[in-house]
Amino acid sequence: MEERKINFEGLSDEEVKKFVPVLKDFMQAYADKDKNIDDKEWLKRKLKEELPELTEEEVEGCSEDIITGVKKVDENIESIEKAHTKGIKSDEWLLDKLSDASIGMGINGFGDYLSDVDRTLENANAQLLRTVLNQDGSISYCQNLDGFIAEQMHVNTFNEQAALNLSPYVAKVQVPEPGTVYGRNSFDAVICDKYTGKIVHQYQFKYGSDAKATIAMLKNGNYNNQTIIVPKGQVEEVQAAFPGKTVTDHIGNTAKVTVGSQPMSKEDVKAFQNNVQEKSMVRKDSWNSFETKKLIKGIAVTSAGIGVISAGITAGFEIASKAFKGEKIEGEEVIKTALVSGADAGIKCAAAGALTVAVRKGTITVLSKSTPAGVIAGMVAVSIENVKIAAKVAAGELTVKEGLDRMARTSVAMTYGLGWSVTGSLMGAAALSFIPVVGPFLGAVVGGGVAYCAGAKFGNMVYDGAKKIATVAKNVVKSVCNGVKNTVSSICTGIKNFFTW
Repeated sequence: MEERKINFEGLSDEEVKKFVPVLKDFMQAYADKDKNIDDKEWLKRKLKEELPELTEEEVEGCSEDIITGVKKVDENIESIEKAHTKGIKSDEWLLDKLSDASIGMGINGFGDYLSDVDRTLENANAQLLRTVLNQDGSISYCQNLDGFIAEQMHVNTFNEQAALNLSPYVAKVQVPEPGTVYGRNSFDAVICDKYTGKIVHQYQFKYGSDAKATIAMLKNGNYNNQTIIVPKGQVEEVQAAFPGKTVTDHIGNTAKVTVGSQPMSKEDVKAFQNNVQEKSMVRKDSWNSFETKKLIKGIAVTSAGIGVISAGITAGFEIASKAFKGEKIEGEEVIKTALVSGADAGIKCAAAGALTVAVRKGTITVLSKSTPAGVIAGMVAVSIENVKIAAKVAAGELTVKEGLDRMARTSVAMTYGLGWSVTGSLMGAAALSFIPVVGPFLGAVVGGGVAYCAGAKFGNMVYDGAKKIATVAKNVVKSVCNGVKNTVSSICTGIKNFFTW
């Protein structure tokens, strides 16, 4: 059988192949590191070697962000695991952590902030679920990561304008009807009457690298009764190719809905993907302690759902297994020992350093060059934790259910780490938006690559464990999607009921 070629926009087999020597070089260099040099000093020297255009101050800051990012993620994972052994659930753990984090913040400000995080995670899960499941329930291979980001950009900018203008309409990333799954040709986003819930406009997003690529995407589907949203600058050419369709570069701004989203080019989407300055919506909510506690519990459930849903995606591991096939580094036992023993902070820092270099050099383009090193470090640290979980499942040290439980808890720890303790409150929800869709794919590529750097045998064991976990995760998601009212919150709550996270 011909080997299936996986090609994500911005994360292709070819691009990953270019990343292989970068990661391999960092892993080899770390394995050869003089034991008298600490990890931070080693990382500073390596980053300066790979990115000579950076000033000493920039190198210092970048290495500090990576070291701190990894340390905080590890501390949070250790903390949540200890809590679990004492019978403390993840939502209780998060409530305790965020209660401390809220000291000094007014109740309204804290409630608004929590709401932003909650909305970001729920929309992320909507995107992620559509990525995971095809209409027949099989795992989907996402072909256009930027399209998912574009959806959220348009929804956010529309809702901002709607709030400022006291509009009765709200835009949403669309979720399926009860009893269905996220399928081919389904709506990407809708505008609804916020009082009645009635849909007034429905949209399909296609964000090709140019008009020809966008046209090719549209030819593969049937998008009746949907307005087509394309990048700014492509409307005229795409409209000419589909004269019977309505093609535009924004949502709203119609006779019925007088406010609209901001038109965005392909480049705008790339920049937004890693923009740490999230636009604030005008809010009139009034929060109290009871409501914020409910929000925190909801955030815990939704972030745990991200961990389980992401476990159903093995595409990143598949890419890594092909890209690293036949690759070998001297001293692979050093890496394997670190991963198996748990003394792997240095390995995580080295892998985060490799990805940071690849992103800044443009080798990996799915993240923009301005992506904060702390966010990259958090994503890589979590992916390597999941690699270790997969290895234990493959070795029989954990059951698949226990592995999924741990992945769910790791995801909750990640949410706290990126939303509060790593990046600081000003980045919170924006930092979390880096992870869904992009994170599971790219994280699995990096984590899988590190696993193969520890030897082909260990890498294959991790891949086998990931496939076992994915099978159960997919079945859980399918079961919940078909058995509960199909909103993102109810799906994640349903997923929660399968586990003891």
